Amino acid sequence: MKTCSTCGLAKPLDSFGNRKYKQSIGHRASCRGCERANIKKWSAKNADHVRQYRATNRGRQMAYNATNREKLAQQGIEYRKREAVALARNENRKRNSEPRTRIIGALEIQKREEHRSIGGKQLS
Repeated sequence: MKTCSTCGLAKPLDSFGNRKYKQSIGHRASCRGCERANIKKWSAKNADHVRQYRATNRGRQMAYNATNREKLAQQGIEYRKREAVALARNENRKRNSEPRTRIIGALEIQKREEHRSIGGKQLS
């Protein structure tokens, strides 16, 4: 749980966006709802700037994407591979950190040790 610095409500960590540069716990100070409201407020206040920026940069971005289509496709493939590996690693961590899994793992180690010893003599 974390308290939003804008609305003051305690919310779960998944209600907060990740920070680009990880500070203490790696999440933003404001919850996603407050961040969204701040962005809408800023966009409404600076509507002319937003409109002008989009008009001038859209063509440039489209030209870059057209020129570098293969490069961007390869970056996307590599990103998805990295994310799949990270997701699998996180799932394994979650699964192995559950108390039931740790108990089962300890029992398996104990069973292996019992099978190694025959008549009180340790093999290996």
